[in-house]
Amino acid sequence: MNTFINNNKKKKVVFIMGAPGTGKSRLSVDLATDFRGEIINSDKMQVFKGLEIVTNKITHGEKQGVRHYLLGEIEPDSNFTAEDFCLKSIVYIEIFLKTQCVRNIVGGSNSYFEKLLEDPVFMFKYKYDSCFIWIDVEQSVLNRRVDTRVDEMVSAAKMNTFINNNNKKKVVFIMGATCTGKSRLSVDLATHFRGETINSDKMQIFKGFEIVTNKLTHAEKQGVRHYLLGEIEPDSNFTAEDFCVKSIVYIENFLKTQCVPIIVGGSNSYIEKLVEDPVFMFKYKYDSCFIWIDVEQ
Repeated sequence: MNTFINNNKKKKVVFIMGAPGTGKSRLSVDLATDFRGEIINSDKMQVFKGLEIVTNKITHGEKQGVRHYLLGEIEPDSNFTAEDFCLKSIVYIEIFLKTQCVRNIVGGSNSYFEKLLEDPVFMFKYKYDSCFIWIDVEQSVLNRRVDTRVDEMVSAAKMNTFINNNNKKKVVFIMGATCTGKSRLSVDLATHFRGETINSDKMQIFKGFEIVTNKLTHAEKQGVRHYLLGEIEPDSNFTAEDFCVKSIVYIENFLKTQCVPIIVGGSNSYIEKLVEDPVFMFKYKYDSCFIWIDVEQ
């Protein structure tokens, strides 16, 4: 990294990429601290204001004094495009260069990266040298982390406190990157707290494609009932609104039988529609617990 940054032929930009929860933000802060850098967020959800827990935004303490840009800057109802991201990023990069700071761009939205790098309008490759860092994680590490988090939650009684508080009906959301153990955690929680699960993965809701979409097998469900998992015909125009309507019906059915509703999956647009759209009055009717699965390096 020293060799790359101290080569003076072109201006330098570092890209940190990988699945959500793999430690991109943590690595970016470490590099920014060591090489006097500043950070541009490129996660499509984290650019917007609000939803700090749902989108797993880095906290003030975790930033360690490093400046972050395009992190919670944009109004949620804005039509923020890949082109908008590029224009703002170029402005920030040039500002960093004037102060001799290293430019770190971190996030999981590859379409933003591709637009910035490949669109000739921005002349990125002509003006800058790029270093790409991809964070990968071993499956064994993921499995250990999921097991540890379940044990921590149960032993600390945090989930018990949430579920047994009688102010409102309770709904648990489990979110995170693909293959980080969301389904496994949902089954563990459903078994422990007498829950039933609603799938919110956009691909897994459709019938078929069990292997391609990595659906839970019958054995892996361990007797826990799963809804919206392989229910919808593949040629159906199943929208976020359809997901919300069906989910509300299932949630109310679960609550009548004293079961805990657990919504699990990686499609944030479905969850955002359900929680934020005033039509469904979700925040008014339910208390929500959001669990984001993170991964140790």
